[in-house]
Amino acid sequence: MNEGKRRNGTELGKRFYNRLSRESREHSSGNLNDVNGLKDLATTGGITYEEALLLFAAPEDLEEAVRKKEASEKDRSSLQRLLGWSDEKRKLKVLSRADTEEQALVGMKYGAQGIGLMRGEALLYSKNQPLNKVYRNWLESRGETKKQHYRFRLISLWTEEWMGVLQAASGCPCAVSLAWDRRVECSPQDRVELQDIQLESVYRAAARCQSEGLDCQLELLALWPSDVSDFTEAHDFIEEVGSQTLCQLKPSVNIKIGALLHPDILPSDAAEIARLADVIVIDTEMEPGLRGMVEENVCDRIWERIRMQEPIAEWANPALQHSNLEETIRQIRCVKPNIGIRAVGEVTVSDLKAVYRLGVTEVCCAPSMMAAVRLAGVRFEKM
Repeated sequence: MNEGKRRNGTELGKRFYNRLSRESREHSSGNLNDVNGLKDLATTGGITYEEALLLFAAPEDLEEAVRKKEASEKDRSSLQRLLGWSDEKRKLKVLSRADTEEQALVGMKYGAQGIGLMRGEALLYSKNQPLNKVYRNWLESRGETKKQHYRFRLISLWTEEWMGVLQAASGCPCAVSLAWDRRVECSPQDRVELQDIQLESVYRAAARCQSEGLDCQLELLALWPSDVSDFTEAHDFIEEVGSQTLCQLKPSVNIKIGALLHPDILPSDAAEIARLADVIVIDTEMEPGLRGMVEENVCDRIWERIRMQEPIAEWANPALQHSNLEETIRQIRCVKPNIGIRAVGEVTVSDLKAVYRLGVTEVCCAPSMMAAVRLAGVRFEKM
């Protein structure tokens, strides 16, 4: 393609994008429901060659094409135009999984719509050596005076770390689970005390962000409640610490209380928890890492052979094939049809088949997968 044709194709691509962006479209060729219409546009120059590759690539090719496009120092306008259009039209929310402020910043840089999960204890092991040292001292101290001394220092240092995470989220949702450090042996009382310290630190960080003009959307998640009584206890605990820490500022801080559900939970218990929860997060990281399935010899037609009505056990990847998962989500939807349900493993393009089949509305991705999942999501929804 010579430079003149490339410039002409870019201009036609912009016009095509503008036409797609209009809410009222009179011709099927401006709608992704008509895949053949888009192919005709691609061959006749209605979109650029680069846009056509991104729109019609098979899953593994799409990921590779996006990686090359992001790594290129040349014009990225085609990719950015398609991503912006996808974010506007797509219902599926694409968030980032993070364990540190640095990971949160990278995820947001790559277009995440928020932090889908940060495990409560993760920051204790980040690069902040003083925080980890004080945490260890708090765990090992025995006298009440020393314990209180390290508690105050732990709250102070942890608050600063949470501030960085909330600032990285830039006003987008930021989900944090109650801390449960499996790397250490400690008493049940110490585990509850650690959660109390964590919540006070998070609330203090949110209040400071609010005072500095940054609106936070904080999602606090009960960790693996086994039934509604477990969730109610955690919910009341989160509320109590919030009221005592924020006092009169509490109504001004945007806080949702949800549940991080273990995949082994009974569907009926998950449904009862959903009655009280603001958001449901499925802890698919407790299963093997997500590995997508691609049908043999149909890569060029993968998007036209989704077969969404098949029983899920016949094609889902291991993490989303848990025996309870489909029934769990079905029962949650019966109780609260519009609640957000999020899968928090590192979802890839090939996993979206299972995501949409299950009715999951939000996913977490690694930054390297973010653009491909954002593009592929709108294709599923428009087909």
